[in-house]
Order: sequence, then C-alpha cells, then structure tokens
Amino acid sequence: MSAADGEAAPAQTVLPDGDRPLACVLGWVGVKERHLRKYTSLYTSRGIDVLALLSTPAHVAMPLARGRASAGRIAEALGSSGNEARPLLVHGFSVGAYMYGNLLIELGLRGGAGAAVAHRIRGLAFDSAVDYNGVPFGLSRAIAGAEGTLLQRSVHAGLDLFLSP
Repeated sequence: MSAADGEAAPAQTVLPDGDRPLACVLGWVGVKERHLRKYTSLYTSRGIDVLALLSTPAHVAMPLARGRASAGRIAEALGSSGNEARPLLVHGFSVGAYMYGNLLIELGLRGGAGAAVAHRIRGLAFDSAVDYNGVPFGLSRAIAGAEGTLLQRSVHAGLDLFLSP
C-alpha cells in the first residue's frame, strides 16, 4: 500500500484474499518502494504476501490526520473478509514501530473485530525503532535531506517545540 500524501485508497484494493500468511511491512520516513523491495522479496519468495506502508513525514507530523488514518486503512484491510484467516507478521523500520502503535490503537477502537486481527499476529520484527526523543532529529533529516543545514536545524528546533510537553 502506498501512502503518498493525499492518497486515501483502501488497502484491500491491492491485498488479495486468501489464507497465506501476511507480512505487514511498515517502512521508515521517506522510504521508497525500491528500498523496501529487498525486504518484501524475502517474504514473497517464501509464499508470504506483503502489505507495505511507505511512511512519509506527515505520518509523524500529523499523527491523527495521517498516521492514524493510514493505520486505520491497514486495520481495515487486515480485518476484511477474505483475509480473516491469515497469520500475521509485523515488520517495522524506524518510525514503523510508531505506526505499529497507531495500528494497535486502531485495532482497539474496532472492538472484537480488532481483537481478532491482533490475535492473528504471530511475530514482530523491529529494526532501528525510533523513540520519542529521536523524532525531531530523524524527521528533520528526512525533510531537509541533510544534517547540519539551516533547514534541518530549523525543522529540528520546530519539532522540539511542537513535541515538548
């Protein structure tokens, strides 16, 4: 599932029905499809279907409008009829761990249907999960494209203010 800005297509339009295992791959901020291809091919070569999220800065900067909305579409796809028997694996990179948290919230909001999806999760893999304190640095680099520039430092400072309690 591509998560380009403005895209609101339901994930199930690209997720085939079936009972094969499913890996939900949650990419890092700014990830491109070609970057995730080597990871998704590890799964598909073993007969595991993949649902991938291409995370954007908006998923973090606008957590309700973008982060939770995308997680809601993923939850909808995972719980759709035709997919209810699939064992699930979640593989998150960096901010993908944050998106997994959003997914858990969305599953919780769906009551019994969300619990049924959560009970199908058979494995979790997280690579370089970002913590709360790492968000301003990582997100500012993803937006500015380089460390130490005026733009990167300005975005970093703005995010520090935005996220401070």
